[in-house]
Amino acid sequence: MSIHGAYVTRIRIRPHPNADRLAIGTVGGFQVVVGLDVADGDLGLFFSSELKVSPEYADANGLRPVVDEAGNRIGGGYFPASLRVKAQRFRGERSDGYWAPLASLTFTGGDVSTLRDGDIITAFNGIQVCEKYVAIVRPGGGQLRARRANPFFREHVETEQLGYFVRRIRPGGVAYVTLKLHGTSGRTGYVPDDTAPEPRWWQRALRIRPRPVTRLTLLTGTRRVVLGGRDDDGAGYYGSHAFRHAIEDQLRGQLAEGEVLYYEIVGWVAPGSPIMAKHDFSGCQDKDLAKWGKDVVYAYGQAEGMCAAYVYRIVQTTRGPLGQPIEVELPWPAVRRRAALLGLPCVPDMLDAPISTDAIAADPDAFMDRITELADGPDPIDPSHPREGVVLRVENADGTVEFFKAKGLAFKIGEGIAKESGEPDMEEAQSVAAEGIAEESAA
Repeated sequence: MSIHGAYVTRIRIRPHPNADRLAIGTVGGFQVVVGLDVADGDLGLFFSSELKVSPEYADANGLRPVVDEAGNRIGGGYFPASLRVKAQRFRGERSDGYWAPLASLTFTGGDVSTLRDGDIITAFNGIQVCEKYVAIVRPGGGQLRARRANPFFREHVETEQLGYFVRRIRPGGVAYVTLKLHGTSGRTGYVPDDTAPEPRWWQRALRIRPRPVTRLTLLTGTRRVVLGGRDDDGAGYYGSHAFRHAIEDQLRGQLAEGEVLYYEIVGWVAPGSPIMAKHDFSGCQDKDLAKWGKDVVYAYGQAEGMCAAYVYRIVQTTRGPLGQPIEVELPWPAVRRRAALLGLPCVPDMLDAPISTDAIAADPDAFMDRITELADGPDPIDPSHPREGVVLRVENADGTVEFFKAKGLAFKIGEGIAKESGEPDMEEAQSVAAEGIAEESAA
């Protein structure tokens, strides 16, 4: 489960170059603009732009806006009505979220002295403090048919925020920085799958269920759901999964037994329907943001109506002596070679060479400065839109692989505007739907 909480950490303060009444703080791997009442070394809470504070926390700290009868804001606290944490710029300096002293938790009645540097909390003393901000999820095109979860076809591991975990990266490994693409997750694998054959007439008459038969099957799924078949057009939040099945067809007959590919699909579902919601920067007062304009489509160079899959992970799954799945991660150079043989691109590398995790552990602050630069700017695949950010792929000495994300400021601001306007993040929409589908499939 991904961690979406307030980060308990110390803040390092330096002067703001363009504002006498503000200062710049560094917290973990994030930058935040604060007031002059915050002292260097203070222990407090950092709320990233993926979060919303709870109503209880907002009311206790005077953060809720005051509106008139018409709904117009006339004063009050720092936050919008949604209580969403914003990424923004203050006098030319980026602010990745919101900083507050530990005293902001005293309303809970809990002992804040129990909190330690590096803790991540969503509640304190039994009272909600924050949670992930999810835009309103609009109904899709009907119930999506889905297969049961398959242990040989697992969901992709969570991609945590690098700013929270950069100081926990273990030495002795190697890391790669790749481009983060704004699309929808997909996976395809040729794996053992239990399928119940159609009952014969006498079995139906006696209400006998045939025993499942295990066969090697080509499965395709979203991030959370294994698709149940090709007759699901009109179902789910995209209305059709034909674009996913087109990728499946490209891989049919090419995957080895137990091979599972994880990829990001970018571009268009169909003409007029981009995979991800458009961003609108036209109302931004910051000229560097406003230049992106209105109706920004994250098309990644795909012609309208077309899409592409970029591979970011390949796992080889075998059956253990007790029938259990055993996963072996392909290292990144092997992933690139295998994807090329399959005719699929990989997510682009943002650096010419891998980085030793020893170097990251030795100076995490300098590494985060480098990551912040790489996460911002025009997208290298399609410079008509900002890049979403970067992903750090860490290959540990024990063979495990971890993934961490760092989003660019322009993208975070555009994403926040879209969510505030009610546009759902399609990954979030599908995850919400998947909770109910998973329950039904397990029943």
